[in-house]
Amino acid sequence: MPTNRTRQRRGGALDDWCRSELLNGPCLLAGLGYHTYLPETVCDDDRMRLDWQRHRDVLLPEWIKANPGTRPYAWWKFDAPEPRPEAEAEREYLARHGLLTDGELDHE
Repeated sequence: MPTNRTRQRRGGALDDWCRSELLNGPCLLAGLGYHTYLPETVCDDDRMRLDWQRHRDVLLPEWIKANPGTRPYAWWKFDAPEPRPEAEAEREYLARHGLLTDGELDHE
């Protein structure tokens, strides 16, 4: 019989689907991360925000190292000081707000 229960994660561990959504945005497979799609798209923003707060200090440096001058999906959703104008590149936005790390500045 179907239930509305979500999978419990021990000790706040992040599963691969949720990690992927924090970094890259919504997964197209309903119910595997934070998003569901039937009958409409709904995101569990509270759970996503909590997981981002718990794992930001590990995920963000890994992301920046692999993708300097950019930020992952959850950073834009929860940490960005303001929405990024569509015509502005991520790096320009981060520079304008003084958010580039020393390592990113060295890559200019």
